Amino acid sequence: MSMRASTGVFPRLGRYFETMNDLADAGNISPRRMFDCVRGIKQFTDQEKRAIVNAIIAHMVVTGKKKDELQDMVEALDDFDKVFRRSDNA
Repeated sequence: MSMRASTGVFPRLGRYFETMNDLADAGNISPRRMFDCVRGIKQFTDQEKRAIVNAIIAHMVVTGKKKDELQDMVEALDDFDKVFRRSDNA
């Protein structure tokens, strides 16, 4: 199942993960729970949000991503929804 085709209420997550399974692994949760969270049926826990952001930061450091994107991830540690959740205006 492709993340880029199905990111639900968290469209920016599709930029960092190829599949739902990759995203679920990053959050240390089941693929079913991940699907429910990105669809807005369930809410990510603070621990899951932190694990996902930490996985993205680790990937960015290894791949040498841009500084402004890395700053977004640091901000996401404090406000995951602000960085990743689709706004109501979208």
